[in-house]
Amino acid sequence: MARVYKKKDMLERLSKFDIDPTSNCWNWTGSKDKDGYGRMISGSNGKRVFSFAHRESYKFYKGEIGSPDSLESCVLHTCDNPSCINPDHLYLGDAKQNGLDKKNRSRARTKPQIGPNNGMHIVTGK
Repeated sequence: MARVYKKKDMLERLSKFDIDPTSNCWNWTGSKDKDGYGRMISGSNGKRVFSFAHRESYKFYKGEIGSPDSLESCVLHTCDNPSCINPDHLYLGDAKQNGLDKKNRSRARTKPQIGPNNGMHIVTGK
């Protein structure tokens, strides 16, 4: 039997966080990806869609995010804390700003991925 997705109010869904009194980060306590970014499941036309908690927080508290083709389609953190969903720590930027931010904070993946860690390993065998 298929699991029925029951949509909750976004405020209730975004309440999965603990506040860090030192940084004032709202640390996401729900599911996270391998890089520490909060993950959420949303429903759209009967389909389950994954989204990032910090993006949903930005949309809920501050407004829409541009389309992937727009100049401001990324939500960046001023606090350098991937699990933070505090809207006061989030701002919009473009892909270039996001890349520079990752590089400046030593989060960029600049090392070549060799072997099974390389996404093309199955195709090329290298």
